[in-house]
Amino acid sequence: MRLLWFVALFSTLGLSKTGFSSSCHMQVNSSKSQYIVGYGSLMLESSKRDTYHSVGENVPILLTGYQRGWFARGLYQGHATTFLGASYKAHHNMNAVMFQVTPKIIAAFDTRERNYCRSLVRASNIKWLSDAKDLTQAQVWIYMPSDSSRLKPSSENPIYQTYVDKFLQGCLEMEQKFHLKDFSRNCIIKTTDWPKKIKNDRKTKAKYQIKINQLQEELK
Repeated sequence: MRLLWFVALFSTLGLSKTGFSSSCHMQVNSSKSQYIVGYGSLMLESSKRDTYHSVGENVPILLTGYQRGWFARGLYQGHATTFLGASYKAHHNMNAVMFQVTPKIIAAFDTRERNYCRSLVRASNIKWLSDAKDLTQAQVWIYMPSDSSRLKPSSENPIYQTYVDKFLQGCLEMEQKFHLKDFSRNCIIKTTDWPKKIKNDRKTKAKYQIKINQLQEELK
């Protein structure tokens, strides 16, 4: 009887096996190729592979109809923070990356991006900045913050420099690997809600630190 009650409750809440709302993580069509769009820390190869080592390489794209900004509340290394988020925004765009995964791997990224909802991206919103891929038989996903967690940075929920470093390292990697002029600069320009102060939690020198500092100078 108790088991039946739990199953009924589980169904009422609309939760998936991972504990997330099914409406927040759409069903994956396993017969199609699967891709994920990364626009924050997922732009950094090493950060992405911390979640799952066997994934496709990042390729640079311009995603139209979306805007990136600092408005996703969450926890970073045990501290309240504000992460990068994306929202639908007509007549806007943001530079990002895309990488191929399998349906099984998507579950791992759902866990990583637990404060975000996974939504489909239309192929028409993707402009390739390198060799184009055929997406006619593919599903492309993006993680976006839920409305309840969509809040700008504050003194209680600051942006941490080491997270900014991951984001901009990924941008610089793409710029150098694919010879994309101003790709990393556009990561700064095409991101909204930069706060006046960023919490400096660096304990060691970051890769590309001088270039990252130069990019951030453009915000002043």
